[in-house]
Amino acid sequence: MHRIRHVLRLVSILLATLALVAAVRAGTANAFTQQEFRRLATYDGFSGTACVGSPAGLSGDYSFWAGLLPAEASAQGWTGTQGYGNGWYVAIAKSFYYNGTGTVQVGYNFASDLEPNKDFAKVAVDLTGNGSACGVVAETYTGTHVAGSGVVVLDPSAVPPTMRSTAGTYTIYFLVTSDEAGSDEDGGYSSSCGAFAVDDISVVGGGNNSLDDFEASADGWVPVPCLVSPDCKMSQVNFDCTNGTLSATQDPVTVGPGDYLAWLPGAASPCATACGAATFEITFPPDANLFPSGYTTGKIDINDVACQILIPTAATAGTYKYDITVYDNTGTVCSALSPNPLDPYIVVAGGAAVPGLRTKATLLLLLIMTGAAAWALRRRAAEA
Repeated sequence: MHRIRHVLRLVSILLATLALVAAVRAGTANAFTQQEFRRLATYDGFSGTACVGSPAGLSGDYSFWAGLLPAEASAQGWTGTQGYGNGWYVAIAKSFYYNGTGTVQVGYNFASDLEPNKDFAKVAVDLTGNGSACGVVAETYTGTHVAGSGVVVLDPSAVPPTMRSTAGTYTIYFLVTSDEAGSDEDGGYSSSCGAFAVDDISVVGGGNNSLDDFEASADGWVPVPCLVSPDCKMSQVNFDCTNGTLSATQDPVTVGPGDYLAWLPGAASPCATACGAATFEITFPPDANLFPSGYTTGKIDINDVACQILIPTAATAGTYKYDITVYDNTGTVCSALSPNPLDPYIVVAGGAAVPGLRTKATLLLLLIMTGAAAWALRRRAAEA
């Protein structure tokens, strides 16, 4: 029995890790999927003193660092020579198994340099272990912190809880967020050595006793720029591709300027069946009151979480329609679905929630079609 429980724990951690890797692979074309938070060495091309390892006041030759190297920043046309950019949401994460007993202590060495009270580095925990819910922030840093150590205690009895109350998988992640202006990218804020560096992460308690120093490898930590932000607003999108008709109902969500917004598809398998290995894309058209130049997430796997969008602080209250486009396995708009794209909406604080182009008649028809499909599936199951 003990061996069976041990195997189940390993399988749980493996599945969570695979979910994290899938998030990395989901839609590498959008702004939040560039690998700006990665394991780098002291000799990897920094300007002046290296921003990782011993030269940065950490240890050894390797650390995880959130920033662009000088050559990368130059290729992007940045004002600064290296550092971090505007509108970033970048993270690294690793999953662990909790045995259901006591607290877990997470220790780490770090250095940060962020625009005070506007850009942040955070330590957070996802108690589901699979990224399906917004996480809990355990620590937040802003401004300049010279190399030092940090400790957070994950406690199931805390308010709110920072550890799950039962045995199971959880995910720890370190993330960096920045607003739409004031960074090395535009010169509005010049960091001394990028946004954030972290090293020597230890996890002790709840059945774990590990130390990851990144010298030989990444030690299981992976960049997860699409992982749901711990302070995001979630829009649950349920895709329905019944009889070749694409629809997407969403839980109404109201956001405010400066909020992050993410999409979590549900019941996506009918779309994947109709279009092969399908992907979807969220696109906002240019709008002076929201995104003057428009915004797109790039293509995301139909079964994964859509990456976060930062609502500009200058956004005007109102209701804004956007497009959800589903692509087939060749990367073209899926012709098996109609209409495609669909145009649901979001509400920026104070806006009126009006459901785009859908009508009561359309909703009634979808209900009838969905009910008929469900009845047919039940009948087939009974006959089998």
